[in-house]
Amino acid sequence: MKMKKNYFFLGLMMLLMAFVAMDASGQRYVDVDPGIGTLNEAINSDTTGTGDRVDENTIYRLQRGNEAYYGLTGSVSNSGYPLTIIAADGDGAMPFLQPRDEGDGSSRAFRPKGDILLVGLHVTNLDQLGGLNDRILRCSAEDIRVEIVDCWFDQASQSFIRVDDPGMTIVVRNSVVSNIGQPKDPNNGRGIDDRGNDIDSVIIENSTFFNVTSRLIRDDGGVIDYARVNNNTIVNVAQMGITFGPIGTLEMNGNLMMNAGFLPMDNDNDWIVLSADAVDGVAPVVSMSNNSAYMDTTKVTDYLNDTTTITPFMNETLMAAMEASDAPNWNMNVEFPDGAPFNDSMLIYKFDEDLDVANTPGWVVPEIPAGGNDLYHLDVYYDFAYVNSKAAVAGMGGAQLGDPRWMAEAGMFEIVDFEEYYDRAFWNQFANAGDAYENMELVSNPDMTGINASEGVMMFDVLDDADPWAGAWSDAYGKMEFTQEMHHMEMMVYKDVISNCALKVEVGGTVTEVKVPNTLTGEWEVITFDFSANIGETLSRLVIFPDFPDSREGGSMSYLDNIKIVAAPVGVEKQDAEILSVYPNPSTGVLNVQAKGITGIIIMDVLGKSIKSIQYQELDHATLSVDELSEGIYFITVETVSGSKTSKFLKK
Repeated sequence: MKMKKNYFFLGLMMLLMAFVAMDASGQRYVDVDPGIGTLNEAINSDTTGTGDRVDENTIYRLQRGNEAYYGLTGSVSNSGYPLTIIAADGDGAMPFLQPRDEGDGSSRAFRPKGDILLVGLHVTNLDQLGGLNDRILRCSAEDIRVEIVDCWFDQASQSFIRVDDPGMTIVVRNSVVSNIGQPKDPNNGRGIDDRGNDIDSVIIENSTFFNVTSRLIRDDGGVIDYARVNNNTIVNVAQMGITFGPIGTLEMNGNLMMNAGFLPMDNDNDWIVLSADAVDGVAPVVSMSNNSAYMDTTKVTDYLNDTTTITPFMNETLMAAMEASDAPNWNMNVEFPDGAPFNDSMLIYKFDEDLDVANTPGWVVPEIPAGGNDLYHLDVYYDFAYVNSKAAVAGMGGAQLGDPRWMAEAGMFEIVDFEEYYDRAFWNQFANAGDAYENMELVSNPDMTGINASEGVMMFDVLDDADPWAGAWSDAYGKMEFTQEMHHMEMMVYKDVISNCALKVEVGGTVTEVKVPNTLTGEWEVITFDFSANIGETLSRLVIFPDFPDSREGGSMSYLDNIKIVAAPVGVEKQDAEILSVYPNPSTGVLNVQAKGITGIIIMDVLGKSIKSIQYQELDHATLSVDELSEGIYFITVETVSGSKTSKFLKK
């Protein structure tokens, strides 16, 4: 009876700091007030008079807001029952969970011994006195599931999750994990540490990891049955990246890694940025696509010598899987204007003989901003948004690379020069008799002796049975802004037939397609396209048609290069801040002419013979019929109050 009275007393105390509620479905919630020890007590005291759990499926709900502080008087733990802790609905700051040192030290935040689900929490392993605990979650039971959703886990001296027993499933979604390990002791900074235990599954999706001293997954001999690592942003991992170890199946897609493995290795290290190994001689099943990993080697070259080298990127097992799949992967330099700074001090203190690595400064953490609670950061203090036209569409299905919760934008239009080895992956072929990948490829320039000295160009093999409009489109080259001064585009072409080439712009403005024929074969030629119809607009999709006849009579071989937006070409002169615009070009019957003070227009054929002449009274815009002209190229001279200007157009 005495035991029952004690449990009853604890339950009575529980009512003072938590409110029990049931929703319409019968789900039991315990609403826990902020405070020191309130969460520990709410969980530990939620029992019957016999010590059994009141309801094993209870959800413990924490408040949001600037004052939602939950001091932990010990590790939050559960044994033999599932534990769910969530933040209340709303837009306020996440509840903040912090270990407390009340005189005899503090403990890690969590010690799950059963399934655990954490949603919407901000958790640190740094206590209020500055003591840093080793692992944020130490998982100590077989076959349990640990699921982290919409959380921010920050600061630990050794690891984010340590695995003590086999059979675990680990799920991390829509979360941020930061500052794991101390720069003065890089060997101990690990995201997930298997400690030699077999793991059932690891799923990491739509999450961000920054400032990790060793690696995201540390294998110590355990086997991972299945791992899915998709759409994550990974920044500043010092020694390595992800070492899966023996693994059955690996899916890794859409990730953005910057400066993973930036700490140079000594000759006696066996570091590697990405690795996966066979299980009992059976190679893993690997799907790796649309990932980008970039290491800024300029930051480390000063520290390289005969005994120090850059860490290899991938082991042979993963490399073989990559080569067998032909899936696109990149090494794009993506800059985060407000992201975590590169930690130069780790390099300086490790390699400067006059400095002691044990004195390496910690991670750079900004000052707590005014307007909060002056105790801790209410939100992640770095922003991993970026402006990069290719990375913004390089993920699976044209999505952005990395954690999709950070904004990714296209920049302004960049020249399409086909010099990057991965440029082909950003073009989508269409209407070319099946669109086989090999019919559109990056190749060496067939003639570097003329006007085009570029090394790489795009080859487009239009097949005999292709549609006349066979071509390709891309969203990966940025925003095409057309102004009064800059509304022409150029493309270099090298073709084996005389026929129309065409450029088309779409998405964000007037869909405009401009056809212009080449005049040379077997050599490079610059074709100019007039997009006057798009002045004042910004569009994002570029479409190319290398060989666009009225009807297809045979195939052709074209090479394309150096597509760019340019000022008015020769013959379309700029004077008194005004430009001659002639559109549509080609024209099928009506031609619009725009210039300041038009007094006359003369149309001539390619031999210089005058075909048509009209006089005007100082107009700024004229419309004339060219329906009677035969198909072909014509020159148009526009006389204005300030002189004459000449351009050319194609009559269809």
